[in-house]
Amino acid sequence: DLRRHEQGLQQSITHNLQLFTTAQVLWIRLCGFMKCQLSNYQCIHKI
Repeated sequence: DLRRHEQGLQQSITHNLQLFTTAQVLWIRLCGFMKCQLSNYQCIHKI
């Protein structure tokens, strides 16, 4: 029973890590997108 509990714990930890990684990737993409938009805005602003 204890072993099953440990397995469940490990699975939830792995799941949380996956969610965290996905969030990081999305955040990085969003940042890249925002920077792109900002640089475009700067280009437009300079013109």
